[in-house]
Amino acid sequence: MDRYIRVTGRSRLSLAPDTTVLNMNISGECSDYRETIKMASEKSASVKAIFTGLGFDPEDVKTGSFNISDRYESYRDENGEYRQRFAGYRFDHQMSVSFSIENELLGRCLASLASCEADPEFHIAYTVKNRDGVRDELLKAALADARERAEVLATAGGVDLDRLVSVDSSEIGSDLTVRPMSLRMAKMNDAVAEESFAMDITPADVNADCSLVAVWSIR
Repeated sequence: MDRYIRVTGRSRLSLAPDTTVLNMNISGECSDYRETIKMASEKSASVKAIFTGLGFDPEDVKTGSFNISDRYESYRDENGEYRQRFAGYRFDHQMSVSFSIENELLGRCLASLASCEADPEFHIAYTVKNRDGVRDELLKAALADARERAEVLATAGGVDLDRLVSVDSSEIGSDLTVRPMSLRMAKMNDAVAEESFAMDITPADVNADCSLVAVWSIR
């Protein structure tokens, strides 16, 4: 009869982020559908123009989601009861730009966006560029941990490990991102607009973990 050892291996990595992700959300409301689309197009174009002016390629500005939805408002009818009525349309456009961590460039991006008529909301995040490499390291370390545990159990039980039969890995316990801040910046008057904001941000390390179940045959 075949005999097996089944163990759980775990690993954890902590590493400094190397990529800034500037997430932006622009929105607007209008009573007419066509006008809502026009407004969305104009605001999106103004944000893209900001980044092309800073030396980015237009394709560097990515769309995460774009949505136009009906908007309703509450009112009281002649009997004093609250009702809902159609009030127009609302669009939401989530955009992002990624670049190597550089506070001076981040400051120039934020200063330029602060004078943008689209009035975007900002969310600054930090991540690692080589996500696949991080996941590979986590899986290798988790399997090595499982092997070490299996060898301890095999020695204690007076048997020898034979071949690796199966590995069932879990999801990585992190999206490899830290999000230190989100804000909405008031638009600045052109006459007093700064070329760059002084940014002094050192992001926290990204922490990620992984676990897997490995099975070895024994002899």
